[in-house]
Amino acid sequence: MEPMESYVIYNAEYQALICRKHQYAIPPKSIERHFREEHKEIPLQSRQKILRQSEVLTLCEPDEIIEPRGKVAPIDGLNIQSGFLCKFDSCMIISGTLNTIKEHVKRHKWNVDSGHKWELIKVQTFFQKNNRRY
Repeated sequence: MEPMESYVIYNAEYQALICRKHQYAIPPKSIERHFREEHKEIPLQSRQKILRQSEVLTLCEPDEIIEPRGKVAPIDGLNIQSGFLCKFDSCMIISGTLNTIKEHVKRHKWNVDSGHKWELIKVQTFFQKNNRRY
């Protein structure tokens, strides 16, 4: 039976359990489902051990994580991807796609003639799907 650390990284600072294979944090209520559905190749005993060990960790729900602001060092285990930073005044909103940043900058009264008001940057996100935030 492989140790839990072979499959996940516990980030104590952000109180997040990060899946090494998928490179995102697993919501605490979804750990059992994540390993049952996404890691069928892991022996059942190992999956059960991960679940037991995760139950004694302090883990934040997706809406509880205090995300870093500004430039920070990459967080071990999380995927690094491209994103867009709003450059209006000191807005600092980050979006994951060009379409979402364009929609965002419209709130600043942006139009195509004023040129783009965003910067392509590298970003990370803890969670996926409905819990994704940049």
